[in-house]
Amino acid sequence: PAEGDILSEKYRLEEILGRGGFGVVFRATHLEMDRSVAIKTLLPQSMGDDAAAQRFRREAILASSLTHPNSITLFDYGQTQEGLLYLVMELLRGKTLKQELKNCGALEIDRATSITVQVLKSLAEAHKQGIIHLDLKPENIFLCEVPGESDFVKVLDFGVARMIADASGSEDLSASLAIGTPKYMSPEQITGEPVAAATDIYALGLIAWEMVMGKPAFQGRTPLEIVAKQVSHQVQDLSSGFKTTALGAMIDRSICKNPSDRFDNAGQALEH
Repeated sequence: PAEGDILSEKYRLEEILGRGGFGVVFRATHLEMDRSVAIKTLLPQSMGDDAAAQRFRREAILASSLTHPNSITLFDYGQTQEGLLYLVMELLRGKTLKQELKNCGALEIDRATSITVQVLKSLAEAHKQGIIHLDLKPENIFLCEVPGESDFVKVLDFGVARMIADASGSEDLSASLAIGTPKYMSPEQITGEPVAAATDIYALGLIAWEMVMGKPAFQGRTPLEIVAKQVSHQVQDLSSGFKTTALGAMIDRSICKNPSDRFDNAGQALEH
């Protein structure tokens, strides 16, 4: 896929917005409606990778079932005559939480709380439907520029997501490692234990910790070193000023190594 290409006689690719190991995201135009959209395509070299194609199709199926305003909206899914798979999504304007943390460092407690609450609202709908995200990280939390709203959150990329009933530790581990997100992986993902909604809670707890502390909870020279710390190291305590807040209490419970010590799901955490 390249700028100027027409997909399925409906969408013109305008410019590349981002590129990953398996796909490319373009700003595109729906020709009949003259509407700007985002299109995610699977790279041709990944078309022969059954696991990558399966993740892509799963993202389309699971994302299409989510309707909460804090989840990315999927408009269309298709395959060109040449066999190229693509997703059509709403075009977002703003920046990722990763970009914001890089630019600003630690966030004010009220701002971090607002972002966390909105992520929980998106996850609460997913968890209620039996969907676990499994790849929460600052890159997948988008802060939209919306008139009258500051930091309107959209949760992105359900490509690694699983239905809870179908989740298996070994498959989830290989999928998550392929994406490369050890800083936010739960101990049970790393050790191949069963995953559940509490797995997303752990990742969000680490993200919230990072928002208030201004740095990732676990760092290392290699992904393997970070993964080892996820299993064996405790997260540094929050400063006393944060520990007494509702967000601080949520973080403390969410980053427990044992899943049974965390919130069961996003709805429970949201109530807190």
